[in-house]
Amino acid sequence: MNKRLIKTDGKAPFVGKLMNLAGITVFNVRKEEDGCVFSVKEKDVPAVEKILCEKNKKCVVSEKKESFFKRALNRSGLWIGLLVVMAVAALFSRCVTKISVNGNENVPTEAIVEAVAREIGLPVMKSAVDPDKLIRAVCGIEEISDASVRVEGNTVFVTVLERLPAAELPHGDVKSKYDALVTRVIVYEGECLVKAGDTVKTGDVLIKETDKSAKGEAYGRVWFHENAIIPFSEIALVRTGREETVIYTGDKKPEYRGKFDLYEIEETETVPKLPIPLKARKITYFEVEEKRIEIDFEAQKEDILRKKFDRIEKALPGPFEKPKKWFFIKTVDKMHVLDLYYEIEMKISE
Repeated sequence: MNKRLIKTDGKAPFVGKLMNLAGITVFNVRKEEDGCVFSVKEKDVPAVEKILCEKNKKCVVSEKKESFFKRALNRSGLWIGLLVVMAVAALFSRCVTKISVNGNENVPTEAIVEAVAREIGLPVMKSAVDPDKLIRAVCGIEEISDASVRVEGNTVFVTVLERLPAAELPHGDVKSKYDALVTRVIVYEGECLVKAGDTVKTGDVLIKETDKSAKGEAYGRVWFHENAIIPFSEIALVRTGREETVIYTGDKKPEYRGKFDLYEIEETETVPKLPIPLKARKITYFEVEEKRIEIDFEAQKEDILRKKFDRIEKALPGPFEKPKKWFFIKTVDKMHVLDLYYEIEMKISE
């Protein structure tokens, strides 16, 4: 049922009491500086006006309110507008509208933004953004060596890694750092003195300096050699089967005061059988003695060669290509002599 708003110069308690005695329900009574304001049902308006008039109280009644249906109809435009705003907000949350760039110093931000914008075009749905495609586009800029892309909120964040400036080559002739067989030479400036197939020694001039200096790179095959001796037998420390155990707590390891002259140590963590759990360390001393043992070279050959070649490979200068390795074994005076060779192709110029 519709209600009407009434304003009077009567005080709120007085008005409330009058309406209550007349059996009229009052809603939303508000005290004001010169009286009060309240609402009543539309059917009670004439009775309220009569009561206030009899008491010489001012009575101002608001305009007749429209029905709920009519108000809803009048406000339909507002609801439609609100729904449109909500739909636009939902769509906006799924879109990318901004590009943020960081990590660049030499490359202009505008150039990176332009490279990204050419691929996606703003605004664009997040689902249409392919980070790998954008990385390729950004790395297409000559001065950029790498990049990463992520999408957060409405923004594509691009982080770039710029290329380091080319190192200045030293002045003077370009020489060989190794004894090598030349496979290719790239000359930027100067006079080339060698060609593919030539053999050079360490320090030989590859590119001679001219008025424009000597700049270039040379590559070649380089050989590395290592010699190893494996005797038929060797002296080794062998455990006798006797052992002693010490348990200690704290950080300081106890000094061994046992009866073994030669021993090996194994240390582990343990929990002694005590009423209170306590972490401790257990040291076991194993007595050893020197014995000559035979070396079964044939049984260990593969393992010995693998370890030797691994050690050579770790010491090789890099980077290199086309590795090739071989070995020779000969027996001399109760020992095996291993000659191991490693061939690589690499940059040989200084």
